[in-house]
Amino acid sequence: MLNEADEHLQNPKVRQAIAYALNKEEIAIATTDGVGQVLHSPIPESAVGYAAPPADYEMDLEKAKALLAEAGYPDGFSIEMKTTSSNTYKKPSTVIQAQLAKIGIQVTVTEVDTYWSDVAAHDFSLGVMNLCIYVPDADQALYPLYYTNQKRNYVNISIPELDALLDQGRGETDLAKRSEIYSKAQQIFHDEVFMIPLCNYAAIIAANKNLKNVEASPVFAWNISEWTWEE
Repeated sequence: MLNEADEHLQNPKVRQAIAYALNKEEIAIATTDGVGQVLHSPIPESAVGYAAPPADYEMDLEKAKALLAEAGYPDGFSIEMKTTSSNTYKKPSTVIQAQLAKIGIQVTVTEVDTYWSDVAAHDFSLGVMNLCIYVPDADQALYPLYYTNQKRNYVNISIPELDALLDQGRGETDLAKRSEIYSKAQQIFHDEVFMIPLCNYAAIIAANKNLKNVEASPVFAWNISEWTWEE
């Protein structure tokens, strides 16, 4: 999460520089212990309304440094990144800290007990958010988090064009048209860089070989009524 209330992050070139500085593969390996996958979109591929996102920011340190210089920070700057005691948040935070140092952005990772109340109050500059989309629909991946004045709009953005698209997506029943709408929404998401999708956890379970019909679920919904036991 990139909070544009921070003076450094108000410049879109700075936010783009951060995107170009990140190696998502490294972050995914460190965060998920090698069992996750890199994300390029805020919308899960399995969600209704999913559309292929724009080309992602590929790591390019020289381009990142050039953007910082254009934004008025040729020598970089210092910024705080709040986190929690959970490795789900600390691991990616420390990797991001090391990666941004390569372009001159010195990140201080601060562990706080009030992380989520701070995030809800927009009292942060950089942060990591772990999401689970319980309703597999593009609307649920975007509307609660990025629509103006929504409670979980932690990055505190207000983009009328994005709001209009999210309203259209909610009211459209034609699946092809919905995908087209969310494709346009993803372009805004990509250009504005107020949030950078990093990686996805794999849902892994273990079960006795005699227990049948056990399947991993991305939202940890267990189909217990369908389980059977065979000797």
